[in-house]
Amino acid sequence: MSAALQAIRTAGSTRRYESGQSIFLEGDEAESAFIIEKGAVEIWTGAPGERLVLALLEEGELFGALTILEGIPRAASATAIGETILTVVTDDPLLRRIENTEPVVRLIVNMLLDRLRRARPSSNFNRSSSGLRAIAKMRMESALQHALAVDAFELFYQPVVDLNTGETVGVEALLRWNHPVLGHVNPQEIINLAEETNLIIAIDRWVLRQAIHDLEWLPEPLFMTVNLSGQEIGRLEILDYIDQLIAQSGAVKGRLKLEVTEGIVLHTESAVPWITACQARGYPVVLDDFGTGYSSLSYLLRLSVSILKIDRSFVMALDGGHRATSIIAAIIGMAATMGMTVVAEGIETAAQAELLRTMGCQLGQGYRFARPMPLAALLEALPSSSANDQGMK
Repeated sequence: MSAALQAIRTAGSTRRYESGQSIFLEGDEAESAFIIEKGAVEIWTGAPGERLVLALLEEGELFGALTILEGIPRAASATAIGETILTVVTDDPLLRRIENTEPVVRLIVNMLLDRLRRARPSSNFNRSSSGLRAIAKMRMESALQHALAVDAFELFYQPVVDLNTGETVGVEALLRWNHPVLGHVNPQEIINLAEETNLIIAIDRWVLRQAIHDLEWLPEPLFMTVNLSGQEIGRLEILDYIDQLIAQSGAVKGRLKLEVTEGIVLHTESAVPWITACQARGYPVVLDDFGTGYSSLSYLLRLSVSILKIDRSFVMALDGGHRATSIIAAIIGMAATMGMTVVAEGIETAAQAELLRTMGCQLGQGYRFARPMPLAALLEALPSSSANDQGMK
């Protein structure tokens, strides 16, 4: 692998080139492909003074992937035309997508056929909706890998409030990513893409490390809930990992609660014994999005969960009639008989908060009380905590 390619790969997910600067040379080892974010790239072969131009590629096009598939050195050279910015796509995501027969397979094959048949800069498939989606997905996956490598993610915290007293009793840790070009990326988009790849486990571990580190700053007795992906449910290894983090940090186990969605629990055979193991190890389990997964009362009785979170869709429907009110009242009554605490999420108005309080809902979460915020801002907002006293700015 050339020194130039090594620099590209270790520098991050994007790299800037000046006009005329070489991206790679014919004969270089091929371990990365590229997506043109800005500018243009000339693909050529032959001696520098007698070059034969094969293609002129423009923004949004993928190049350098074919030699990765064949496992051979670069068959041509690439040079930046004008100021050019490229996203680096490593070999792992490309090969994985090929194994999974995703659209990128058709993209690469059609690009090859187009170059051979027409020898012109772009192909219809490359500009088609399938090709554009495949390139966009690879671009985001490369950016996710880079964000993990450089610790670019953040955790924001949204307070959970006692509806009777108005006091903050806990927080939920929420993943945030401020992309240098795209800005704030929708958290669900991050999770969806990560779950399609092998990145979700690494992101889960990052969130746990950061959350448990931040838990040390959170004044007692406030608790913190951390969301786990579906790939972690049923795996005792994740509990071993959390044990290690807790031991290293000195945090109190009972203050960390593990949050899982009802839908995932219903579709995971090992969920029941896994939740029991969580409780036995001192990690209370929060069942999120309750009411959307159609779980039966008999199934719920088998789950050793501590907290039920009423899905925000029911809270939003409170203003529209009695049906949502009846459903929420039934959930609250059922939880009370089973010794579970109820949190209503997505509360946006004082009227919703008051109605939920009168119905017996203990805790609430939503923009009515506070938006998600960084740890420092949270500590400043808590009356029982002084960010300055704790050394947080």
